[in-house]
Amino acid sequence: MKLERLATIAKPIVKGLVRSHTLLGDGYRDDWNMRTLIEGNFGRVLIVARSISTMEDGYCNVILNPSESVIANRISCGDHCLPKDMLRRNCDLAIGVWFEFYTKGRGGADCIVEKFAIIDKYRPNVVK
Repeated sequence: MKLERLATIAKPIVKGLVRSHTLLGDGYRDDWNMRTLIEGNFGRVLIVARSISTMEDGYCNVILNPSESVIANRISCGDHCLPKDMLRRNCDLAIGVWFEFYTKGRGGADCIVEKFAIIDKYRPNVVK
């Protein structure tokens, strides 16, 4: 599976978390965290996401076909990097993704911005 496809699977979930945090955060400065496991024709995907309280951004680890030990270990994404030691031989692919979702005015019209950047990756079968 391509890295961008894996990020695209996570995008609506992280967007929902970020938008909810932005609308319902009520001034709380805590970051919001979420984990979900999705199963589909692409396999199982574990998404561990965080919404940043001070901006309309979010970060997530997206793990393709995680082992039961990875699911049980309650991976965090607080330090914005993949736990590669834990993932070794325990998944098919993993990426760390930074998302930006915001609305900005441009010439009187609102412009919705939705961007992502893959900032970390782990491929167990790729030799560096």
